Amino acid sequence: MPVVTFDPVKDHKNKAKHRISLDRAKDIDIYQQMPDPDYADRWRAIGTIDGNFYLLVYADIKTMSGIHAISLRALRRKELRRFFRQ
Repeated sequence: MPVVTFDPVKDHKNKAKHRISLDRAKDIDIYQQMPDPDYADRWRAIGTIDGNFYLLVYADIKTMSGIHAISLRALRRKELRRFFRQ
């Protein structure tokens, strides 16, 4: 995984809401990535951390060959079913 940066305030909010730190984005094994339909400069990635599926929202950092993590949360059952039907 490339260099991962994140906003510490956003990380605190992500931990409170989703019970996982944005720092864990560095550990994700990505299976699928796609452009975020809501934001032109963001991407969504589905992958695993410690055997569990997660959705990572991030922006590319062109100057550092890395990503800026925006959100990280467990994949919902409905999303998992959709992912495996593809």
